[in-house]
Parts: sequence; C-alpha cells; structure tokens
Amino acid sequence: MVHLIWGIINILFFVSWIYLAIKFLSGNRSFFKRHSKFYTLILVFGFISFVSGRSEADEQNTDHLDSPTVLQFAKVNETLTYGIDLTLVRDKETGMVIQDRSQSSLEGFVSGLGWKHFSVLENENGLELTGFLSWKILGLPLYSQTKTFCISKDQVKTIN
Repeated sequence: MVHLIWGIINILFFVSWIYLAIKFLSGNRSFFKRHSKFYTLILVFGFISFVSGRSEADEQNTDHLDSPTVLQFAKVNETLTYGIDLTLVRDKETGMVIQDRSQSSLEGFVSGLGWKHFSVLENENGLELTGFLSWKILGLPLYSQTKTFCISKDQVKTIN
C-alpha cells in the first residue's frame, strides 16, 4: 500500500511540475509572484532531475557467451502494485549460475521505484536474490534499501 501511495505522490508531483513549467513558459509571471522561491525551487528540482537522467541501456553488458547456457525464469515478489521477475542464466555443463548474465526487473505500477539487481546465491532450499530498491521522486533517488528475497526451487521454471 505504501508503494501505491508513493507512486501517486510521484504522479501528482510530475503533473504539478508540468503545470508550473507551462505557466512559466507561457509568460504568466503573476502566478509566481506570491510564492516565487517555492515555485522556482520546484522548477529547478524538476529540470535537474530530467537533465541528470541516464539510460540503463548504457550499463548493460553486451558480450556474448561461447558456452551453451540454460535459461530459467521465476516470479519473485508479487504485491498489489509491483512484482520482480528473475531471469537466471546457467552454464549448461556445470549448472552454475552466471552472475553477469542473470538479471531481474521490476514490473507493474513502479512510479517512483527503481530496482538494481545485485546477486543471486544458491543454497539448499533454493535461491536468494539480493538487490537495491530505490525510492525516487522525479527520477532522483531519495532513499535506497537492500532487499533480499528467498525463492524456492519449485518457483523456478526452465525455458526451452
């Protein structure tokens, strides 16, 4: 529920920033006379968040593996608003998880949230997925927390 409220706050903040930017660019300066410092702070904060944004595609590793691999898929954490999907890449010969190739992603209503995959560890009960969940406003991270999810072996499905 907290994630849903945080997403709605992010949408409202974005819509108010668009409204203020349109008012400012249209030349309606009388709107800003009462609380000019507050509105200027919001406009500058929004502008900085858009300018400083970076693409996650730049961080992806594009090297190809020469050895045969096996893909496995698991739904990790399903809540009312979002879920985390895990894609495991295993070496076909040894069965070991290839950490550089395995990835997880946040899906669903994720406004104001970010997920960064850190590691996947195997134990006798299944898998442990660790990553960072970031709380953002207009794309700028305000708080990050480490999250660890336990995945049982029956949740993991092999993709042929």
